[in-house]
Amino acid sequence: MARLYLVDGYNYLYRTGRLPSGRVLAELRSQLAHHLAALCGPPGDTVRIVWDTRRLDVPVLEVETYRRGVRGEFARGQSADDRIVEIVDHARDPGRYVVVSDDSGVCARARRRGARTVSVGEIERRIRVHAPTEPEKPDGPLAPEEVEAWLRLFEDGPSGPQGRG
Repeated sequence: MARLYLVDGYNYLYRTGRLPSGRVLAELRSQLAHHLAALCGPPGDTVRIVWDTRRLDVPVLEVETYRRGVRGEFARGQSADDRIVEIVDHARDPGRYVVVSDDSGVCARARRRGARTVSVGEIERRIRVHAPTEPEKPDGPLAPEEVEAWLRLFEDGPSGPQGRG
């Protein structure tokens, strides 16, 4: 069954030490969305990040689409916590929702409505465990035989010497 993650955006940024940072909030929101895209592994899993806003002129459902499976919305006229609970309240199957927050109040309210909850720390652990590892780059300069191999590769190219094959 596909999971639908509801993330308390600024809570996540704060708990992971990204706030306060002096950086532009839009940039932080985008970076978090790309980071959380790792949760969209199985087909159908999605992430919806809910952001607090004090601005009442933000359209009711202003949505930022970051990448496939991840989007954000501003909780206009209410807290992100209240918006998250409202989403769970209106869900046909609240058990598919996973609320991501370290706020015990929103987690308790979401659980009472049938959603699962998980801490920011647990999500960070899951992302680290499933993140692709990059091969280590060797330290120091290339050995002479490695330099020669690279030079031959670029000199010969795929179609013969100097690309004339």
